Amino acid sequence: MPLPTTNISLNAIHVEVGGTSGTTVSLNDADVRGIGAPDSTYDGGDGINTTSGTTISIGEFRNAQDASLNTWALSGISTAPDPWGSQSYTNATYAQVGCNYAQKVDTANDRLEHRFTTFNSGAAAVYSYAYQGYVGLDSATFEAKAVYSTTTTGLAGSATTTGPTSNTWTTVSTSTYSPLWQWLATVSSGSGTRYLDGSVTFYMRASLGGTYYPNSTGYNSGSKTIDLAATRGTAGPAGPGGP
Repeated sequence: MPLPTTNISLNAIHVEVGGTSGTTVSLNDADVRGIGAPDSTYDGGDGINTTSGTTISIGEFRNAQDASLNTWALSGISTAPDPWGSQSYTNATYAQVGCNYAQKVDTANDRLEHRFTTFNSGAAAVYSYAYQGYVGLDSATFEAKAVYSTTTTGLAGSATTTGPTSNTWTTVSTSTYSPLWQWLATVSSGSGTRYLDGSVTFYMRASLGGTYYPNSTGYNSGSKTIDLAATRGTAGPAGPGGP
């Protein structure tokens, strides 16, 4: 919780950054200087003063709060993205179904944005959003990865996966939704169904001053199912999961 706006003690600051009450601490300690106060009217930055050995006063810590990151964002009653990943669509001339997921750091509102959609070529994609708040991490590097495995079947069309390679940490943008992962099943000629099935787990973490939040493993979405079927022609697909 934030430090008080009056009667601040060095011991209270130490406890806020995870130290043990009554043990040795100084205002020059890296974790003390790195404490965040993004919502404070007394300090305008995420770190009080991160340059070791420079002038710093205890008054700068009024209403400060140590860096923290909320748990993985919820979508409905489950973790984002949800609902997501399951779609079938039939069209006489062109059929495509897909799902995608992306992240963006929103420093203006101290949160990580999760954006996702499941769509077909018969209508414009509608995006859903979920948000994960943080404190004192505006200058952190946010990273995301997806660990996924997919298979494709069918005698018509094609299936594609785009985005960073599975199990690869990638820096999250502060200006656009990136990284973005997308899975597509498409049939643009011939007649038949293209299936794309699999599972994916999304992860994220933040790094600031050599420390990972919540840790180097990061938070994750739990396993999400990918179940896509696109059919060109007059017959519908055989059902979820392929023929």
